Amino acid sequence: MLDHIIKTRRSVFPAQYTAEIIPREDILKIIDSARWAPNHRKTEPWRFQVLTGKALDRLGNFMATSYAQTEGYKKFKLKKLQENPTKASAVILIFMHRDINESVPEWEEIAAVSMSVQNMWLTSHDLKYGATGALLNHL
Repeated sequence: MLDHIIKTRRSVFPAQYTAEIIPREDILKIIDSARWAPNHRKTEPWRFQVLTGKALDRLGNFMATSYAQTEGYKKFKLKKLQENPTKASAVILIFMHRDINESVPEWEEIAAVSMSVQNMWLTSHDLKYGATGALLNHL
């Protein structure tokens, strides 16, 4: 079963999303799976923020505004950055919180966060949700 999940997980892009809402319980399952990633000295360097509803509009506006300030921005990309978050049921922002004591090398904490994200992707796929980056929606 796990072998099948690993081999069949693929990115699902905003154009493929449905309008169905992902239940809060499933979002919590996805985040809980991230907590089980290996991390040396149990630093648990991952932090997550879940955005839904109007927060997705604000995220899209923020991303578009930030991108518009770059030199040579393209209008089609600006529009995608603004609209894509609003197509998702939820966006999970992922942060690394460095161990204040620096008890392990930074690369180990980066690896731990990466493994937590992989757990989230596999759990999302197992629950029949699609994801790309941090955008999450029904398949």
